Amino acid sequence: MTLSVPIRIANRTARTQSLVLEPWAHELNLGPGQVYTVIAEGDPSYPMAIDFSEGTITVHCFDSAGAVMSVIAEDGRRLF
Repeated sequence: MTLSVPIRIANRTARTQSLVLEPWAHELNLGPGQVYTVIAEGDPSYPMAIDFSEGTITVHCFDSAGAVMSVIAEDGRRLF
């Protein structure tokens, strides 16, 4: 079974944040006031998590075969 989970990530700080997608180690910049929607798809029996640290937001997707993640900007553009 595959689960699709949309996650809205907003940067409410005055500084650009790094948005890291794991397990792919893909990194995007999330500027002040920007909002992205991360869509994670995969096996729901594997954990999913979001970690926050100073300057970095890390989204851990289902670490399973066939798992995918995409990032959509507010204007609908697919960034990853």
